[in-house]
Amino acid sequence: MTAAGIATPLESAGYTRISSSAEIEDFLAHLAASATHARHEIWGHSADGRPLSALVCAARREPALTLLLVGSHHGGSEPAGGEALLVLARSLLHGPLAPLLDRHTVIIVPNANPDGRDNTSNRNGAGVNLNRDYAWLSQPESRALNAGVLRYRPDVVLDAHESAALKRRTLAQAGYLTTFEAQLDYANNPAIAPSVQAFAETAVLAPWCARVAAQGLHAQRYIREVHRLDQPLTHGGTSIDNFRNKAGLLGSLAFLLETRLDPSDGHYPSYRNIAARVAKQYLCLTSFLEIIDTHSDVLAMRRCERAAPVPDTPVALDATYMPATPPRSTVWLERIEDGVRVAFEFPDHRSLVTHPPVPLPRAYLIETPGAALTGLLAEHGLTTNSLRRAPSTLNLEPLSSAAGLLPAVPQDTLEVPVTQHDGVLAALLLEPLSGSRLCGRPAPHSSLAEHPEMAIWRLR
Repeated sequence: MTAAGIATPLESAGYTRISSSAEIEDFLAHLAASATHARHEIWGHSADGRPLSALVCAARREPALTLLLVGSHHGGSEPAGGEALLVLARSLLHGPLAPLLDRHTVIIVPNANPDGRDNTSNRNGAGVNLNRDYAWLSQPESRALNAGVLRYRPDVVLDAHESAALKRRTLAQAGYLTTFEAQLDYANNPAIAPSVQAFAETAVLAPWCARVAAQGLHAQRYIREVHRLDQPLTHGGTSIDNFRNKAGLLGSLAFLLETRLDPSDGHYPSYRNIAARVAKQYLCLTSFLEIIDTHSDVLAMRRCERAAPVPDTPVALDATYMPATPPRSTVWLERIEDGVRVAFEFPDHRSLVTHPPVPLPRAYLIETPGAALTGLLAEHGLTTNSLRRAPSTLNLEPLSSAAGLLPAVPQDTLEVPVTQHDGVLAALLLEPLSGSRLCGRPAPHSSLAEHPEMAIWRLR
């Protein structure tokens, strides 16, 4: 018997198929109705009009922390994280994890990509990889998740994924598949304070890996997808295109969870081994919550210490992976033809070197930015001002080829103050040397791609 007699859709189906988006909605509504301290919220809708929902499990007393747990960014291609979050939600409201709600508010978004789930795709109904859209915010799903982070300002964020062991078009062509079971990581955008990243690595990531491994599931820090036998090893991408880095820039201590996605043509006790995959996710999720709970006082204090950026503060806006020490590392792969594990030596480029920092200005000025950019900055939570009668003497520094050396700001110029709460985000989006910049890099799903040249200045 399940907790409180409430079976998840996956359990009700006997693990013969994954849950549909409609079934997940019904389950969240049922859970919310079963507990006075829970509520079902619709944060938005997908590209195809499906609801994107959250279950808010509120702390019974004043919360020490607010946690946001997100699953299935890659839809039906990586469903186990979302399925495990449904089990976790039930355990929080009616099971062994209920004591956590005495201290914390836990918000669960199990189905971040409803279209992809129902279409058995890793993309939404518009064909977009949502976990590469958090700088552009071109899709309704990424805008809804971003707005949820801005609304609740969670202290901690976790984004749950799966990674295919069998990469048919790349590594499998060489005869191998990967053997990673659980890979964990933290937000690593270079604009996130080094002290925050150090805390994430030493206080959370290391014990998290150890705790998961102690329960029989090998865990390690995330290694980016292995597609070739000679490729350099790196950790994850550093731009705010992905959700964990964007959440980290908005002040959350943010993490990635990725477990093994077994080959779809294997023979398993349940449909595509979904029962075992969900169990692995659940083990990692509960271990994560246990570790975060032990640091609740430190994390609550960190929330109180957040402050708006100060002009002239140097901020790193991009980083590059470089050869590490030692320069080569061993990765075990599985030979497809006989299942034998083979050790391969790979170039190790997991040393992340930040580019020279940029001193923050007082503000950025953009001449006639257009409705697309103005609206996008607002979606990011950035406050802007329209300067129609600017002072005649300003310390301006042009940032784009379209911006000249001018004695005064042209009329109809947009000001983006950096001294607001998330002002560092303005630098990441507008600085030409930023790895997350909006202008001058490909943006196939954004109208801004059609207008790469804008006159932008730093205001000192």
